[in-house]
Amino acid sequence: MGDKVNKRWLAAFFKDPHAFYPHTKMPRYYLSNQEAADLAQFATDEWVDYNLPAAEKQAPSARPDSRELIEQGRALYAELSCAGCHDLNGERTKPAGPDLTFEGSKAVHDLDFGDAKVRRTIPDFLYAKLKSPQSLSSPSRLPPGEDCAVALWKNLQPSALFSGSASLPEGSDESRLAWILAKVQEQGVLDRRQGLLEGSTKEQADGLTRVLNEAGALNPLKMPDFLLGDADAEALTIAMMSQSAERVPLANYEVPKQHKPIFNPQDDFGAFEQRYRCLSCHSIRGSGDPQACDITLEGSKVAREWLYGFLKNPYSMRRTITIAMPSFNFPDDQARFMSEYLSAVFVDRQVGVGWTQRQGDADAAHGKTLFDRKGCIACHQVHGKGGDVGPSFTTQVPDFPQGTWVGDKLRPQWVFQWLKDP
Repeated sequence: MGDKVNKRWLAAFFKDPHAFYPHTKMPRYYLSNQEAADLAQFATDEWVDYNLPAAEKQAPSARPDSRELIEQGRALYAELSCAGCHDLNGERTKPAGPDLTFEGSKAVHDLDFGDAKVRRTIPDFLYAKLKSPQSLSSPSRLPPGEDCAVALWKNLQPSALFSGSASLPEGSDESRLAWILAKVQEQGVLDRRQGLLEGSTKEQADGLTRVLNEAGALNPLKMPDFLLGDADAEALTIAMMSQSAERVPLANYEVPKQHKPIFNPQDDFGAFEQRYRCLSCHSIRGSGDPQACDITLEGSKVAREWLYGFLKNPYSMRRTITIAMPSFNFPDDQARFMSEYLSAVFVDRQVGVGWTQRQGDADAAHGKTLFDRKGCIACHQVHGKGGDVGPSFTTQVPDFPQGTWVGDKLRPQWVFQWLKDP
């Protein structure tokens, strides 16, 4: 946080977060100006990433995909006259280069990475091709099933000196290979002492292909090197990736709306909930976020006086969990109003009906025997002994006048119902 905001803004936000974000989940505390300033000073001094400046210097500037970046790539496509060799409309009218209409959805195994040391992904292929076309070069190979003399003659570079200046004569494969050899020797590509290998026509063609590869006359890459900068190559890559045959429906990215109940009472308690954002942590009748306990039946669960004391002085009820409800510093009248409201409204009259019918026959001594026999202490603490799975039954909180043991907190009707069916 200290790297992100300044102290003046943070102090004002601590004073009244709702003034900045009316729908924030953060409650509004009763902070004095000095308390807000002290909190802001602490946050900006303590919550700082001291490695951030060094990381910022090392990290490359990342530019997310955007409509602007795609349009920038399209403008470069036109500026560099890429359309002189490539089609973008799905019709093969410019055979010099591949059709780019659906370049972004090609299968990776259909791309020729050559000997380039790049990751085998479409964006990496496109970026490497645009930055340095020759980096994807690899030795030319005679395509299987094609006339070897025709394939050699068609791929000789530069084509203006070879296939673009003369036609391959008719004749046997061996005679045409000899004719090609003579042509490349005339242009100084191969030494005049170079001859065809002894053997079959296939062996002669493979041998001639090998020496022409070594001479650099069979490089199948025709794309020029435009000396693009990183930003331009990135923009063109993103533009090419947008050329996809796949159209993903927007519905795939829409988060389905959850129609949750809305608890918004139009009374004084509703105003208190809006101020302190109770529903940011608690849930009430299905509304809110269940980060903390559901308080829909809090009035049936806890004693009114305990609730008043807890609102004034909240504490953790488990030894292993030190985080408790925030201390809002409620004025006495507000704490009293909320404890009485929850005790009167957030109730279910059917909770603990059986207790009312049987409390006259209840036997505390037999209850203690059951407590020991059932092994309750394996999960709960009693006077510092026991497990930490559930809350302690004898939590000690200094200066809490209402008492903090389980008998001070919970209503007997609730305990009866909970033990019957938790």
